[in-house]
Amino acid sequence: MKNLVIIGWGRMGITHSSILGGMAAVTIEIVEHDPKIRKILSANFDYLVYSNISEVDMKGKYVVVSTPPAFHKDITESVLSRGAKRVFVEKPGGLSQQKLPVDDRIIVGYVLRYTEVAQLLREIVEDEGCLELSLDYSSHTVTSKTKGWRSESNSGLLEEVGCHMLDLMNYILCPSKVDIVSLKGERYFSKGYDMLKGHFVADKSVFKLSLNWSDPKRRKPFWHGELKTNKRTIKFDQQKLDIPFDINTVDYYVRGREFSNQMLHFINDDMSIGCSSRSSNNVHDLIQRINKVK
Repeated sequence: MKNLVIIGWGRMGITHSSILGGMAAVTIEIVEHDPKIRKILSANFDYLVYSNISEVDMKGKYVVVSTPPAFHKDITESVLSRGAKRVFVEKPGGLSQQKLPVDDRIIVGYVLRYTEVAQLLREIVEDEGCLELSLDYSSHTVTSKTKGWRSESNSGLLEEVGCHMLDLMNYILCPSKVDIVSLKGERYFSKGYDMLKGHFVADKSVFKLSLNWSDPKRRKPFWHGELKTNKRTIKFDQQKLDIPFDINTVDYYVRGREFSNQMLHFINDDMSIGCSSRSSNNVHDLIQRINKVK
């Protein structure tokens, strides 16, 4: 039996605890500052519920940090200093100048790495090289003025969903250096970008990025792309490639196979796929560089 602490009982905290509670032998403790949510939790779940992380013994425990990102750095440093065995931090790792400490016990929630598509693309690049990688994300999520951390000038589209595409680029290409060639963006509803197109060079590979979370043509979020290697061109999306592949089955499904596999790797101390804090900070730094380009 492993001991799990969930800090922040929002959408992602509920998702991760549901997955782990369904497929692993864990005890679950919840830290939630909102007294109304704590009351609901205490009345409906057999969890120990706390209002502050200082009330919880963190030694040897697996901790999921799913608070707003402005708190990620301080909470992560606190629980690690108090002996947490491993910490899963929801993306993004931080905002503005905040970054996570570089520590092997940290894994950051860039879940798209766990899709079969991403893993196979990485293998293909290792074998055949990469001339060009294109990634496109679009949704009809933001249709009016936004509020909260997602609406800020240093956040918005890039920190909410664009970071997933940038992490995919890092995971698939493993570049030592990424240069910005050109950017074109629009702001409709938030202080940050609502649409962005970018042209980059990742080592010797061309990387093209297209993001739009205000696309009226989309009924649901969708990402897709194209990979040009030294041998062929491969089109793909979030569920399929031009070539067949085996599906990674899971024993317990809440939101998607990739979410279940992510939590299974975390609780089993398997860092073979997961995004390290160093890699997450690389995504963070690239976002800050993009935001500085006028």
